[in-house]
Amino acid sequence: MKKSFTYFIVALTFACMFASKSFAAPATAKTEVNQLLAFVNSGVNYIKKHGSEKAFAEINNPNGQFRKGDLYLFVYDFNGVCLAHGYDPQHMVGKNLYNLQDKFGTPAIKLMLGIAKRGGGFVTFYWPEPSTGNVQLKTAYFKPLDNKYIIGAGLYKLLDVPQDQIVKLEALKAFVNAGIDYIKNHGEDAAYREFDEPYGEFRSGDWYMFVINYQGTFLAYGMDPKGYVDKNFYDIKDAFGTPIVQLLINTAKSGGGVVSYYWSTPTTGEVVLKSSYVKPLNDNALIGAGIYGE
Repeated sequence: MKKSFTYFIVALTFACMFASKSFAAPATAKTEVNQLLAFVNSGVNYIKKHGSEKAFAEINNPNGQFRKGDLYLFVYDFNGVCLAHGYDPQHMVGKNLYNLQDKFGTPAIKLMLGIAKRGGGFVTFYWPEPSTGNVQLKTAYFKPLDNKYIIGAGLYKLLDVPQDQIVKLEALKAFVNAGIDYIKNHGEDAAYREFDEPYGEFRSGDWYMFVINYQGTFLAYGMDPKGYVDKNFYDIKDAFGTPIVQLLINTAKSGGGVVSYYWSTPTTGEVVLKSSYVKPLNDNALIGAGIYGE
């Protein structure tokens, strides 16, 4: 394995993710997030006032008050069955989508249901955009309602997303798979030492590997092993309250995939898109790496 990977394109600096417990989101993002929360809450109020049957029919109505361009509501029960869907009720409503994955293997519905049980929040994944049909990055906000189901909505490209993001994610997957192969050939102890080595073959610029057990403790961390290995970050959240490490763990337990979220860059402090690709390493740990949007 060569020390320099020619397909590694942009900085991956996972360290900033743990430098602070919270970061302020840009004003434009805050505005969009506030609008998204208000939209979801308007759906909650409509259900409480008119009942679920009438509300679900209104949500499913393509010309109804809950369809505004690419913005629409969705409702799932806690088993993953879609009860209402403003974009495509014909193909979504009545189906169990608990194990549905986006194009990078992220189990979006499963992750949303898990977070909703803790009060709700945000998940970012790749989903068809209604106006174009193209798969695009989507940030969804959702909350539980009456302990029966979750209601939510999402924005496409909430913050700027590089056009070559998919190419970079494919390179990221190859990098992680190379780390898995190294573990198979050399064993966990030797591999973790190599991942933590600042001049090792798994450190090229800002690209590096991390390994986290399912309790949230870092076992290897190429950016700053002294600062983070053997420390627990299970409860850390991004700028919008998304429990990042918990999502990484849940995604790995579901077979692996991409978890996208918003975090400040180490150089400017600007909140931008960050995507991490993770895979299960064994029954109690995951391996992964991540990239920032430009």
